[in-house]
Amino acid sequence: MALSEKKQYRSWGNKMRSKNLIVNSTAITKSRQGVTSYQMNRIVKQAGFTLGDWARYLHLSERSMQRYFKVKKTFELPYAERIIEIESLFLLGNEIFGDPAKFKLWLYRPNLTLGEATPASFLDTSEGIRLIMSKLHQIEHGIFA
Repeated sequence: MALSEKKQYRSWGNKMRSKNLIVNSTAITKSRQGVTSYQMNRIVKQAGFTLGDWARYLHLSERSMQRYFKVKKTFELPYAERIIEIESLFLLGNEIFGDPAKFKLWLYRPNLTLGEATPASFLDTSEGIRLIMSKLHQIEHGIFA
């Protein structure tokens, strides 16, 4: 690899790391600010998950979720962080599959690489969300996931 190519590659790598830091710091800031019930309502409609699904993912009862919406309460840490992680996953999935319905079908279909579990069953933990994000990136690059 020529010296100019190495510089260009290093420069690109630095830009990508910088971009990741910006995205991560934005997510951290959003998590700390919380997710308003208005924002959460928009995310619920956009993602297409039921209130019961969200209650499971956030480790809240469905009744508690309803109260958040009724009194217009803000979802604070750690709930906001999980909401933002799932929203990011949903946006990536839609981008990769090109259609929210296809992505949702993939989420709820048993997956061989996950031991026949559904990808959606992993969305109740941050580590599970990272695992599913990794699977989506594998699909994006043509790797069986």
